[in-house]
Amino acid sequence: MEIMGFLLKIFISIFVLAAFLFGSLLIMKKKGIFFPPLMNDNNNIQVQSHIKLTPKAHLFVVKIDQNKILVGVTEKNISFYQMKEKESE
Repeated sequence: MEIMGFLLKIFISIFVLAAFLFGSLLIMKKKGIFFPPLMNDNNNIQVQSHIKLTPKAHLFVVKIDQNKILVGVTEKNISFYQMKEKESE
């Protein structure tokens, strides 16, 4: 009987730990903590900045070679805008 009680305690402990980890990951995903890295190994394309407007809408500034593009992403739409560099006076 002692073995059954011990196994039951272990099973309950593992279940509580798994539920806690799953809940933590779900909250982190909901808050946007898990977002892809902003840089990659390709030097030609870089995400220079990112802002989360709503849970399903984001703005990115992407640099491709020497051009900067503002990319707006929503659940149903992706928009691109070419950014012009400031002219020196």
